[in-house]
Amino acid sequence: MPTLSASLQNGRDHAVTQVPSMPELSTDTHRRYRSDTLTLNWLLYDFGARDAALKNAHALLESAQANLDGVMQKVLAGTAQDYYAAIAAQAARQAEQETETVAEQSLEASSRRVRAGVAAISDQLQA
Repeated sequence: MPTLSASLQNGRDHAVTQVPSMPELSTDTHRRYRSDTLTLNWLLYDFGARDAALKNAHALLESAQANLDGVMQKVLAGTAQDYYAAIAAQAARQAEQETETVAEQSLEASSRRVRAGVAAISDQLQA
């Protein structure tokens, strides 16, 4: 894209030089100056700089998207692993509760047999 810039400078200068021994060398000058500048710049060919910058930006975007995909896959895998670990722990807890219930029922049955006199005390202790 073309760029246009303008510059204006104005100034004035007053200088007094006095030479008392030689008055003809003394000076008193007043000066005004003005400078106007108008500049137009238009890049006709950048030797591939814009194209390279665009390709670099696309590569950075693809890299960021790949990084995001990797993070999302890790989060998904971790969530699935934690879910199945929780299900397995829940099933193990249920199995332990059922084992405890069966053991209590076995102890109760062997205790009744010992009280009835049809089983030895060792059966109750083993249960």
